[in-house]
Amino acid sequence: MLAQQTGHRPSEGYTLNRIGRIYYDQQKYDQALTFFQQALVIHQDIEDYKEILTSLINIAFVYREQEQYPQALEYYQQALSIARKIPNRLQEGIILFYIGKAYYDQGEYESAIHSPATRENCRDARKPKSSRKCSDCW
Repeated sequence: MLAQQTGHRPSEGYTLNRIGRIYYDQQKYDQALTFFQQALVIHQDIEDYKEILTSLINIAFVYREQEQYPQALEYYQQALSIARKIPNRLQEGIILFYIGKAYYDQGEYESAIHSPATRENCRDARKPKSSRKCSDCW
């Protein structure tokens, strides 16, 4: 891989995520997971939080597809922490949705109802429309 040869770590991590995505799209989840985990290590080493977030979500998606919901939830929670740290409100909302969906998919309907996604949406829905700004979502 050219990124490895040049020693450009951000490109290497990005490329590993892209290769993992190809395997994911082909439903070769074990191979995808290997590439996503390698990308995560690189992104953590260089403290690229945007790409750490991407890698964590990709790993969670693999576990969700394999119906390994506790592992998926673990990675979603890590991703949520990063999304709040950087902050990325859009990704935060998407991750909250997937947390609720993971509970729902495994039949834990009460947990889905009481998941952070539901609490966040209910809290925002109680705000007067005049206090909600588009910039709050970004």
